[in-house]
Amino acid sequence: MAYEAHTERMATEAGLVLTDDDLFGYSTDGFVDDDGLIEIKAPIDSIKIAEIMETGDLSEYMHQMQGGMWITARKWCDFIMYVPDLANAGTDLYIKRVMRDDEFIDAMVLELSAFERRVTDREILFKYKEAA
Repeated sequence: MAYEAHTERMATEAGLVLTDDDLFGYSTDGFVDDDGLIEIKAPIDSIKIAEIMETGDLSEYMHQMQGGMWITARKWCDFIMYVPDLANAGTDLYIKRVMRDDEFIDAMVLELSAFERRVTDREILFKYKEAA
């Protein structure tokens, strides 16, 4: 993998990881060492590719990466953007490390918990209506 050659770190394949209560899950692209994750994207939108490479703005992916760090108890996530069409220019691989942000995660967990309660309440309501 190009990431491993570039960083000299081994990524271990992984799949779906669930919270202890099985309510939330994260499908990681891999674990790195004891405290890292990788999140791989291969966008085809040239505007999106240019924006990320020029600004480093990963806000579109932040919930996914912070959620992954929450669920897997990891400290960092390497965002990897692979663009094979840019291989000749030597810019086919873009890597940016994102550190765990517990304040962001706490706010996200509150939102997720509120959403889960609304879904559960509706399920109970529908079951009650069906039984009546």
